[in-house]
Amino acid sequence: MKKTKKFLSILLATILILSLFPATLAHASDNKITFSAEADKVDAKAGDIVNVDICMSENSVVAALTLVVNYDNTALKIVDVKSKEAFGYEEFNTAYGENQLAYLTASANPKTVGGTLFTIQFEVLKDGCTEVSLSVDELADVDLQPIPSATQSAKIHNFVDGTCAGCGEKSVKWKFDEETGTLTIYGTGSMEDYDSNNRPWESYKDDIQNVVIENGVTTISNFAFAECSALKSVTIPDSVIIIGNYVFTYCESLTSVTIPDSVIAIGQYAFALCDSLTSITIPDSVTSISSGVFCYCSSLTSVTIPESVTLIGYYAFYDCTSLTDVYYSNTEEKWYDISIDSDNDPLLNARIHYNSTGADTHPFNPVITPPTCTDQGFTTYTCACGYSYVEDYADATGHNYNSVVTPPTCTETGYTTYTCTVCGDTYVDDETQATGHSYKEEITTPATHTENGVMTYTCHCGDTYTEIINATGDHYYVLTVTEPTCTEGGYTTYTCACGDTYVDDETPAIGHDYDAVVTEPTCTETGYTTYTCTVCGDTFVDNETPANGHSFSNGNCTVCGETDPDYYVFSVKAPSRTKIRNKDGIILHTEITGNAPAGSYVEWTSNNNNFGKTVMNDGDSLRVIANNKGNTTFTATLYDANGNELATDSVELYSDSGFFQKIGGFFRSLFGTTKIYEN
Repeated sequence: MKKTKKFLSILLATILILSLFPATLAHASDNKITFSAEADKVDAKAGDIVNVDICMSENSVVAALTLVVNYDNTALKIVDVKSKEAFGYEEFNTAYGENQLAYLTASANPKTVGGTLFTIQFEVLKDGCTEVSLSVDELADVDLQPIPSATQSAKIHNFVDGTCAGCGEKSVKWKFDEETGTLTIYGTGSMEDYDSNNRPWESYKDDIQNVVIENGVTTISNFAFAECSALKSVTIPDSVIIIGNYVFTYCESLTSVTIPDSVIAIGQYAFALCDSLTSITIPDSVTSISSGVFCYCSSLTSVTIPESVTLIGYYAFYDCTSLTDVYYSNTEEKWYDISIDSDNDPLLNARIHYNSTGADTHPFNPVITPPTCTDQGFTTYTCACGYSYVEDYADATGHNYNSVVTPPTCTETGYTTYTCTVCGDTYVDDETQATGHSYKEEITTPATHTENGVMTYTCHCGDTYTEIINATGDHYYVLTVTEPTCTEGGYTTYTCACGDTYVDDETPAIGHDYDAVVTEPTCTETGYTTYTCTVCGDTFVDNETPANGHSFSNGNCTVCGETDPDYYVFSVKAPSRTKIRNKDGIILHTEITGNAPAGSYVEWTSNNNNFGKTVMNDGDSLRVIANNKGNTTFTATLYDANGNELATDSVELYSDSGFFQKIGGFFRSLFGTTKIYEN
């Protein structure tokens, strides 16, 4: 009742002001205003951050609004709130509740907004399943006509092994068990919803032996399990209405399918080429069987068709060579209507059983002779009584040659072989001349001063021959001088191109020549002397002296300038104004320069009640609202983790809240024009 009175008071005041500005009501919006709460992730665990957008339909015109966001404060903690310019954060003009944010507004100038109004950032406090709900009521459009209330919510799950422990919702569309070869499909709607290409399990299709479709799926999509060669059984729930085209085509191991009573239609070629399928019963719910449904099912011996079926497409049982009995209770149809081609010729090689006797007609069995490259094709129709005829002639296809080029070699001509990919007819054409040899030289055995060498000539085709390289004669030595080092002697190496070598002219090592560099100690580092050889760079350290240590003053070391980690200055930031109107307010902030002790905290006190106070940001800030006239001193005190006082600072404000100021503050709060200032 209080909520309704509050809304009526806001609405009446808004109407009074709007009567002074008729231009603002020039026209009403015909668009329906809608709200939503949308989370940026649906799976989160403790410690994760989740953003929830509070959205309104585009181009919505709003004159009055109460919006409440509810959440479980044991599962979620508000970290931050961002908002559109038209809906400022400070306009959440009711304080945080235990598990609620509230927004209330009424305006003389209705706002045109849309999209995301607020983004509330939550930290997830614990694993589980929770939700953020949005309730909207006391909403009025530009004509001040109340708009029905609405409630929306954004659920945040914690999935374990693909299932939310809180609500049971699945996080995955499907799951394949490699050990049992079972594919389980979850969810509702058409299986086309499970992946953009309809077959998210395609990488497993050769290993799928069993399929379990959970209740809720309504349509088994086209080609869903086509070519699953190892598939043996399928469990179809009674939520399925449609079995699509080519669903089980080429499932050559499929022996068992139970079609539930919910199915009303079976698509084209749904069970075609299922060589292991022996029998099938179609439920009374099915009204149509599409073309080619069971064609080429070589092991199918028995089919029962209910009276509900009034339409059976062409080629439904084409070339089912083992099919001997079809039970069909719809006596008003001719038997050959069960499976005919476009010329109304029967294609079923089976005996048809009716509730009453059907018409006598030749049960023709068609045998197709396909056309070849040079001969016509045709179909021979033969009845068991011996009667037959030939028709459906098809023109010869002509050769389809594939060319294979044999390139020329150094000694052989090249040519192209043309072979028909259908019948194998072949001929040779396009001959080219042999290219001749092209030799590359390589010294395979170098000549020495005393032995001849070998030069080998090799063609890319493998043909080869050799020539002799004459011996060179006497040795010709090249001298390489190795200078002495601090620790090693020097010498001269004499080397001939043939590999003969010897060493001579040895000299002794010259010894180290060390240079000393002193590194003085600092506040944190030890001092030492580095000895380095000026010749070879050999080095060692000696004569270490201890570090001097820091000399701190006013937060810094007087020697090295290092900051004192235990130094800090605590103060209250100077406010932007010290005189506050009635119902206006200001947010005071503390500042800490340096490093306060871990676990320290701030508490606020005041010398009177001229201002209403709300502690914010874990005590770092204080939100004050002017109530009674007079000066007030606000003091912030810093305590360590054990409650010992560390530092204090104060600021003085004046509350301008006389009689007339309180009247002005009342109307400002009524129309949403009160101000909260930041210092």
